[in-house]
Amino acid sequence: MCADASERSSNGSNMYVTVTTPDTAMVQKAWDILKDGGEIYMGLAPSFFARLHGSLRDQFGINWMFTASQ
Repeated sequence: MCADASERSSNGSNMYVTVTTPDTAMVQKAWDILKDGGEIYMGLAPSFFARLHGSLRDQFGINWMFTASQ
Protein backbone atom coordinates (compact mmCIF):
# COMPACT_ATOMS: atom_id res chain seq x y z
CA MET A 1 0.00 0.00 0.00
CA CYS A 2 1.23 3.50 -0.76
CA ALA A 3 0.34 6.74 0.94
CA ASP A 4 1.22 10.31 0.07
CA ALA A 5 2.09 13.03 2.53
CA SER A 6 1.72 16.80 2.40
CA GLU A 7 5.04 17.48 4.09
CA ARG A 8 8.40 17.28 2.34
CA SER A 9 10.11 13.95 2.92
CA SER A 10 13.79 13.14 3.23
CA ASN A 11 15.71 9.92 2.64
CA GLY A 12 14.66 7.31 5.17
CA SER A 13 11.45 9.08 6.18
CA ASN A 14 9.39 8.51 3.07
CA MET A 15 8.09 4.99 3.84
CA TYR A 16 5.40 3.76 6.21
CA VAL A 17 4.74 0.30 7.57
CA THR A 18 0.99 0.08 7.05
CA VAL A 19 -1.28 -2.17 9.10
CA THR A 20 -4.88 -2.54 7.96
CA THR A 21 -7.13 -4.95 9.81
CA PRO A 22 -10.71 -5.22 11.10
CA ASP A 23 -9.24 -5.93 14.59
CA THR A 24 -9.73 -2.63 16.41
CA ALA A 25 -8.27 -3.97 19.68
CA MET A 26 -5.03 -5.00 17.94
CA VAL A 27 -4.70 -1.58 16.31
CA GLN A 28 -5.22 0.16 19.65
CA LYS A 29 -2.71 -2.10 21.45
CA ALA A 30 -0.02 -1.67 18.77
CA TRP A 31 -0.63 2.10 18.74
CA ASP A 32 -0.28 2.35 22.52
CA ILE A 33 3.03 0.46 22.44
CA LEU A 34 4.59 2.28 19.48
CA LYS A 35 3.60 5.83 20.46
CA ASP A 36 5.74 5.70 23.62
CA GLY A 37 8.90 7.66 22.88
CA GLY A 38 7.71 8.40 19.34
CA GLU A 39 6.00 11.24 17.50
CA ILE A 40 2.34 11.17 16.52
CA TYR A 41 1.66 12.56 13.04
CA MET A 42 -2.10 11.93 12.97
CA GLY A 43 -3.84 10.84 16.16
CA LEU A 44 -5.65 7.50 16.17
CA ALA A 45 -9.30 8.39 15.67
CA PRO A 46 -12.40 7.43 13.68
CA SER A 47 -12.47 8.65 10.09
CA PHE A 48 -14.91 8.58 7.19
CA PHE A 49 -13.21 5.44 5.79
CA ALA A 50 -12.27 3.49 8.94
CA ARG A 51 -13.26 2.81 12.54
CA LEU A 52 -9.77 4.03 13.54
CA HIS A 53 -6.92 5.58 11.55
CA GLY A 54 -3.66 7.24 12.54
CA SER A 55 0.06 7.53 11.83
CA LEU A 56 3.18 7.94 13.93
CA ARG A 57 6.96 7.54 14.04
CA ASP A 58 8.19 5.14 16.73
CA GLN A 59 11.22 5.67 18.98
CA PHE A 60 13.46 3.95 16.41
CA GLY A 61 12.45 6.25 13.53
CA ILE A 62 10.06 3.82 11.81
CA ASN A 63 6.91 5.39 10.35
CA TRP A 64 3.66 3.50 10.96
CA MET A 65 0.13 3.91 9.62
CA PHE A 66 -2.74 2.03 11.28
CA THR A 67 -6.23 1.50 9.93
CA ALA A 68 -9.00 -0.47 11.65
CA SER A 69 -11.21 -1.10 8.66
CA GLN A 70 -14.98 -0.95 8.75
